[in-house]
Amino acid sequence: AQSHYARSVMQHLAAREWAGVIVELTAAPSAWHQLPHTYFGADGSEIGSALSALVAIRPEASWHAVGFSLGGTALLRWLNETGCRAREYVDSAATVCAPTFLPATTTNLNRGFSRVY
Repeated sequence: AQSHYARSVMQHLAAREWAGVIVELTAAPSAWHQLPHTYFGADGSEIGSALSALVAIRPEASWHAVGFSLGGTALLRWLNETGCRAREYVDSAATVCAPTFLPATTTNLNRGFSRVY
């Protein structure tokens, strides 16, 4: 949520008097990691849960989703799996720098300084 790109998106939304929320799926509480669930880069299940909760809070709102990096990959997968039903949750969606070939992404993340990530 503190990255320059996330803050920039939120500033643009605020300038238009639009509401925004940042969902950090990789920053889930440690208790979540104890559940019998394995997170992987293209896991879109949390996307649907987060959007469902937001729509329940403000059903009249126009929701637009933006996914960055692996969050973008997860958003793309969720959109693909949800199909036309995605319109029940979002009016539009976009991704930024979403890796689409995860084997190559994994190989690159396991090399050099990227291992710190």
